[in-house]
Amino acid sequence: MTEINRTQTRWPAAAWPAVLLVLLLASTAAPQAVAQEDDEDSSARIAEERLELLNTIAAAHYDKAGLLSEQGEPEAAIRELRKILTLPFPEGEAVARQLFLVNVTILEIYLEAGRFAEAEKLGRETLQEITDRKPQTLAELHVLLAHALRGQGKDREALEQLDRAIELGRAALEELD
Repeated sequence: MTEINRTQTRWPAAAWPAVLLVLLLASTAAPQAVAQEDDEDSSARIAEERLELLNTIAAAHYDKAGLLSEQGEPEAAIRELRKILTLPFPEGEAVARQLFLVNVTILEIYLEAGRFAEAEKLGRETLQEITDRKPQTLAELHVLLAHALRGQGKDREALEQLDRAIELGRAALEELD
């Protein structure tokens, strides 16, 4: 069973960690200064409440996307996931990484639905826009892009993407040694 199939058969369990991490890590991106005055205390409280609301909204969109995907409505699921990407979460690398994982989930839905050209386009865009340049993250994205290319019969390009993923993975292993 391919990674794509494994993802689809366990959609809520496999993909929920991505959104859960968005929600949890976003809270660490909230104002961290300890309020020394009542105004600062009030501001921090409002920021926390705002973040909790954003987390609830994101979780609802994510659950709705999962249900739509299970019902065989990939386009509707993708629309729901894209709504998470438009929520005004605080900026930060941890949040950006988790929102990237939402994009990866969308890419996987495209692949599962056989929409390889759209998956390729999103994969390439994500590669250009990604702020997390960790080898593991990039390697995963290159593998997904290879699946999209393979689905279109672009075997040579798929092989190039897989070679890139292997290079990134090996380099990351060497850094760990």
